[in-house]
Amino acid sequence: MYDHHITNMARMLSQRLAEKIQVKPQAIAEALREYWSDFAAHVWHTEDVFFQTDQMALPMSQKAAREILKNVEDKIDCEYGLTWSTIDEAIQAWSQDICWPDLSDEELARYSGSFILAWRPPRTIRDIHRVVKSGNLLDAVQQARQSAERNYVDIRVIATEPLEDNDDPQSVAESGNTLMIIQNPHKEKKP
Repeated sequence: MYDHHITNMARMLSQRLAEKIQVKPQAIAEALREYWSDFAAHVWHTEDVFFQTDQMALPMSQKAAREILKNVEDKIDCEYGLTWSTIDEAIQAWSQDICWPDLSDEELARYSGSFILAWRPPRTIRDIHRVVKSGNLLDAVQQARQSAERNYVDIRVIATEPLEDNDDPQSVAESGNTLMIIQNPHKEKKP
């Protein structure tokens, strides 16, 4: 167990227990250090899941990251331990089970990442790409809904790797993951 994990645990315990007992964080940390001195533990954090999903061009929420870590922990192979490959496989399994268009706006608001909107205006051969600055999936979907309404086109919501200032949105979008297509609300409905 790394010392900064123990320090953070002690701080959290001290804050949570402050009303019930008067123990200084240093005393809690010493007890935790003594306890953990007989163990070897490598700790994975939700930040590791967020880092990997960024590299995989997938949005992530705190709740989903916790679920992925819990799933990994429940299925850990004691022979091989927990590796980046294990995290990647768990993320891939999770991403295959999620249906982005079925999520409510409240659920979409919990997801962050890098997003580009893409659409092809009528009578053109090139798509238009627009970067969503906020990094929030609900913002991306709401912007796509507004653009579909205003421009009379279907809008693709694409998750991408983190964008640099000089990245070409079209190139980045090509290697991204289309999460959903917001339909042109003006299309005639077929019976």
